[in-house]
Amino acid sequence: VAGFAVLGGVTALRGEPAEPRPVEARTQVEVAPPAPEPVKEPVKEPVTRVDAPARRSRPVGYLSMRANIDGQVWNGSKLLGSLPLRRVAVSPGKLQLRVVSKALGVQKNVSAVVASDQETTVDVAVGKGTINVNAEPWAEVWLDGVMLGQTPLSREVWEGPHGVRLVGPEKNEKSLAVSVKSGATAVVHESLR
Repeated sequence: VAGFAVLGGVTALRGEPAEPRPVEARTQVEVAPPAPEPVKEPVKEPVTRVDAPARRSRPVGYLSMRANIDGQVWNGSKLLGSLPLRRVAVSPGKLQLRVVSKALGVQKNVSAVVASDQETTVDVAVGKGTINVNAEPWAEVWLDGVMLGQTPLSREVWEGPHGVRLVGPEKNEKSLAVSVKSGATAVVHESLR
């Protein structure tokens, strides 16, 4: 290189002597990563195949239900779904179902026979009846937790069980369970003296 030279660890620039400096020796060593250990193949042992017996699936049938009200369908304590009920899997046989509408105060029991691998459709018609309530001397009338007015009172209600509560003028009360049938009149006459 023009202009300077390295002489025994002393650098001369343009022919002028320079002070000696120690020279570091650097050595670059490349270290290779360790070689991967050979993959050991698992020892394959002979396999004896044993077929498990086929599982017997439970027989199943299907239930659909239509009704003239909105509500839910129950099979015992199991909720099957809301009306209209469409193709719900159930155990085949005779079922005792309940159609319930809390909003309308309706609870109707319905029977259905469902065959295995078939769909059964049930049409439910919930009718109305009348309830006539009277009390001596008089009373406020509560039906299913809703105050309707004072006796004498007559109202059209959905068929099924209903709770009637009578509250007399001296705050004496009487509670009754009344079943109303479709197209019929249920009569309640109580004394609150």
